Amino acid sequence: MFRIYSNILQKTKIKLNRAFASGSSVWYTHKPKFNLLAISLSLFLVGSCNESATIFDFSKKPSSLVDYSKADLVRYGYALQQALLKEPADIKKLNAQEVKLVLASPDFARKDGRQTHWQYRSKACVMDVFLKGKNNAKVSYYDIRQRRSVLDGTQEIADPVEWQCVQSIIQERRRDIAKGFSDIYADLSLKAHKS
Repeated sequence: MFRIYSNILQKTKIKLNRAFASGSSVWYTHKPKFNLLAISLSLFLVGSCNESATIFDFSKKPSSLVDYSKADLVRYGYALQQALLKEPADIKKLNAQEVKLVLASPDFARKDGRQTHWQYRSKACVMDVFLKGKNNAKVSYYDIRQRRSVLDGTQEIADPVEWQCVQSIIQERRRDIAKGFSDIYADLSLKAHKS
C-alpha cells in the first residue's frame, strides 16, 4: 500500500516539476482521475498527522515538573486533562501536584495521618480523591458519585458516567484551574531557582 502511495506521490512530483518548468498553469487538466487521487491522498496524509489523537503515555510521565517551561507545563496539564476525560481511572497514576494542575485546589480537604482526602464538586456530581504519602503524595483511590436532586433529596440518581463528571468539574472550575496553574508554576519557579 505504501509503495502505491509513494509511486503516486513521485508521479505527481514529476508532473508538477514539468508543469512549472514549462510555465503551464493547466497541468491538471490532462488526467483528472489521477489528479483527484493525488489530491485526496495528500489530504489524507496531512489529516493523519493529527497530534490530538495521540493517547497520553503515563510511562513517560516526568518525575518532576521543575524543569518545565510555562508553555510545556500548560501542554502537560492539557494532556493530562484529555487523558482523564478519556479514562478517568488514570487519575490513580497522578500525584498531588498533577491533580492540582488538572483540577485545581479541592473544594474540601481533610488529612488523616498519611492519608489525604480531596473532594471536587460540580453541579452534577462529586469526585473524591484519596492521596497517600507525605511528600508528593500519590492518588491511591477515587470515587465519583451523582449529587442528590435538589427537589427530591431522598432519591438517589443513577451513577454518573465518569468522564462526564470529570468534564463537568473541569468546565465549572476553569478559573480555579487557571489560578492553580499560576500558583504551581510560581512554586516550581522558586524550586528551580533554589537548586
